[in-house]
Amino acid sequence: MLAWQSGERGLAALALGEIAVPEPSPGEVLVAVEFAGLNFSDILMLNDKYQVRPPRPFVPGQEIAGVVVKTPPGGRLHVGQRIASKVVSGGFAQYALVRDDMAIPLPDAIPLHVLDADHAFAPQVATGEGPVRVGNRHPETYPCDSFSTRDGDMVVVCLGDPAFHDLARAIGRPDLTEDPRFATNAARNAHETELRATIGGWCAARSRQSAIEELRQAGVPSAPVWAIGDLLKSGDVESRALLKRPEQRDAGSSAFVTQPVKFSGAEEPAGLRAPALGEHTERVLASLLGLDAGLIASLRTGKAIATPEDHKRIDRRVSSKADSK
Repeated sequence: MLAWQSGERGLAALALGEIAVPEPSPGEVLVAVEFAGLNFSDILMLNDKYQVRPPRPFVPGQEIAGVVVKTPPGGRLHVGQRIASKVVSGGFAQYALVRDDMAIPLPDAIPLHVLDADHAFAPQVATGEGPVRVGNRHPETYPCDSFSTRDGDMVVVCLGDPAFHDLARAIGRPDLTEDPRFATNAARNAHETELRATIGGWCAARSRQSAIEELRQAGVPSAPVWAIGDLLKSGDVESRALLKRPEQRDAGSSAFVTQPVKFSGAEEPAGLRAPALGEHTERVLASLLGLDAGLIASLRTGKAIATPEDHKRIDRRVSSKADSK
């Protein structure tokens, strides 16, 4: 089967190749993978920053959905059943092993109320204490926060001690890892104010781009906080074909945002422009009223319907009135 394997550290080092199809052990099923999610934890694992570090080479991918193709006798799942599951690794392949007790059978439809998906009330149910507002930072892990640079904001994410050690070295403060105030995640949370001041001072002395480049070179996840203008300049909008610039008759071209949902195998509608005034008059009269070309021509001659030249004059008058306002 084909699978993406990690033989060296980093996402760019993934290599596509043939490996043997795994055989399920008792309590496991073999799934033909149809969908696999790329999550932040996958990036951490590929960079040796996740708490689980499989020996290389390994197949990453911790979230899959697919169809059961092999199951031991007596299991709760059956061949042909659609499931989704969390896996430790192995999802970026044509087939993956899934623990029987971790697999979630997929129904034909998933009814979901917005309240059902909001777990913000869970801590209060468990402890009697409601959640507090924490701004841009993570409520339980630090530093996972936004910081200001000379020319814009950026986000730095450190999950766990190894990532924090990389950050400390990157900003020239390896001594932070020996400071009892920052030695553990719980300690860093308790002393957020002091740690934020140190990281913020380093960021404030640099441009956003240079700060991000330095941190990424050290393996620290970081990214810019974009305004809409940054997004439009990024190239991502064009790569997703989210903007169309159709030519409008007598009005040139103008950009607009298309429908963001794309269906594989479906062609996008051509043209995508508003019809000009009177553009489809003859087609409508012929197709809906059954008028022939001679009668339509006589109606135009008798001024019962407008000619294309009449429509152009109307368009110019409407545009002139709009401009004067």
